[in-house]
Amino acid sequence: MTMISPNVTRTVGEVLESHNITPHSGERMADTVARALGLSDSEAQQWLEALSQGCTPEQANARVGIASHRASEPLMVALARAIGARIGKIAQQSAIPPADPQDQPLKDQGDKLKT
Repeated sequence: MTMISPNVTRTVGEVLESHNITPHSGERMADTVARALGLSDSEAQQWLEALSQGCTPEQANARVGIASHRASEPLMVALARAIGARIGKIAQQSAIPPADPQDQPLKDQGDKLKT
């Protein structure tokens, strides 16, 4: 089982809160998601892992074997979008290479060509 990043966990918590879903005392995030979506704990954990690995909601559902849930679909979509946005930001931040002076564009010299 893969560990879900703290940033993704925080994002999931924010989405749950925006949907007025609060964790019960001592409840793990995956357990709260499972309760909200009507899934087992392991299904919710696997679903969240799939999303945090970049799967679409449909791919995550297929990976876990979840049939479409009409009642919880708006929450599933909201979670998937938020996780996708979060991992996209993380990927962008980690893909930015350190500045290298040699990679800077040359200043425009205009028509000052030596012939």
